[in-house]
This record gives sequence, structure tokens and C-alpha cells, in this order.
Amino acid sequence: MQVFPRLLDLVSPTRTDDSAANMSRTERAFFAAVALLVSVALGALWGVAAGSHDHHLALDNIGKVPVLVVGSSLVALPVALFVFRLLARGGRASDLMLAHAVGVFAGCLVLALLSPLVALYQFSSSFAGVPVALGSAVLSVVVAVGVVVRVLRKLAPEGSAALYAPPVALALVLQLAALAQIASIATPVFPTRTPMGRGVDGLVQHAEPEQR
Repeated sequence: MQVFPRLLDLVSPTRTDDSAANMSRTERAFFAAVALLVSVALGALWGVAAGSHDHHLALDNIGKVPVLVVGSSLVALPVALFVFRLLARGGRASDLMLAHAVGVFAGCLVLALLSPLVALYQFSSSFAGVPVALGSAVLSVVVAVGVVVRVLRKLAPEGSAALYAPPVALALVLQLAALAQIASIATPVFPTRTPMGRGVDGLVQHAEPEQR
């Protein structure tokens, strides 16, 4: 079985055949598991780059960034699947599970590809290091959401992709919220904590001065 070519085919904008839509439930679960496992490794690579100015921080990030990715996914996905079951009159929950996993994989792949740039700026610039790393993280989220939508369009029966919109939106909100809170109780990924790294409290405190 060509695992990685199939994953990349799901990520790509082209639909080469109907094999994605015709995957069995076991195949969808298998590809989702592989996508998440690869995401862990890719996230760890970005973590090393984000802490490249300090080898202790870089080593800590090998475990820390995967925990952020997996932990936030475990918070968001079960609720999204439950909401899908409550609201949707068609479609397959396993499609949502696979789309989420492939979206996480695509987002982490973006992080890994940008790791050399992140490492360069973290190592050489105290001013731009953290903004560049945060920018790569924001871009990865945008790509992940786009890929989730694309994969669902490939997997879902014709005209039923809209059924997944509410659970996908909920999963995005929950995953970002969980990511911020997990980051707030873990040691920082960067040399200093960002507002998001302080969780909801940090985001509120950051927003209050701007409103005055």
C-alpha cells in the first residue's frame, strides 16, 4: 500500500480517481493514524527549530510540540464527531476523522518545511525570531483548515460536503482554545511566553490595553 503518495493525493487539489471516496472504514482509520504519527515527527522538527538558539529548549520542544498538537486534537475531534452525529443526516464520521488528521498532517508539514527559516531567525535575530516562528504557525493553521475542507470535498458524496461545516468550525475553535491552554501550563516553546502561550488569561490581558 502506497501510504505517503495516498496522503499527498488527499492533500493535493486534483482528484486523480475515486479511490479516496471508496476507501473502507478500516483504510480511513489507518490513514488517519499514519497522518497523525507523521505529524508528531514533523511538529517535533519545528519545535527544534523554534528553540534552536538554546539546545536545552530545542530538546524540550521535541516532546512539547507534539503534545500540543496531539493534546489539542484529542480535545477537539471527539466533540466535533459527536456534533456531526447529532446534526448530520448523511455522510460518514470517519471522513471527518480522516480529514482532520490529514489537515493536521498538512499543517505540520508546513511547519517542517519552514523550520530552516524559523531556525535561522531564532538563531540570528532577537527581534524577528519569535514573529517569524509565530507567522509559520499561523500559516500552518490556515493550510490545515484549507486541507480539511479539500479532503472532505473528495471524500463526501456529491453535494453533502456542507454537512461537515458545523463540526469543522467547532473543531477549529476548540483546537485553538485547547492549544492555547495546554501551552499555558507547559514550559514555553519560545524564549519568552507569547500572549497565546499564556492561554485565555494572556489573550484577555493582551487585548485590554488595545481597547483603552
